[in-house]
Amino acid sequence: MNFDINIHRSLAALLISSVWLLSGCSGEPSNADIENALAVNAARDTSQMEQLSRGSSQALILQMHAARKLGCKPDTAAAYVCNVELVLPPPRGVRTRTNASLPLVQGPEGWSISRSK
Repeated sequence: MNFDINIHRSLAALLISSVWLLSGCSGEPSNADIENALAVNAARDTSQMEQLSRGSSQALILQMHAARKLGCKPDTAAAYVCNVELVLPPPRGVRTRTNASLPLVQGPEGWSISRSK
């Protein structure tokens, strides 16, 4: 009898953890996924700018203070186009808000901004 209870508890735990894991793997990118994709993209662009300008491009590097997902629409099976509100500091130091439409693709390393569109 005790053996049956342990099996039921184990199966229940397995079922709950499977549902939890699958819910995080499907669907559109979350706000955190978009922020991460933007950070990776900005780091790559900053590195390229610094290489091209030999370190004198600090004024040209785009900084982002915040990003907020407004909504996403499916584009293909593994891609979404997401509308995002970005908070950026313009040259005068006053933060402004602007909206952008970002094509995001899900790959083995997570969500990334597609440069093909």
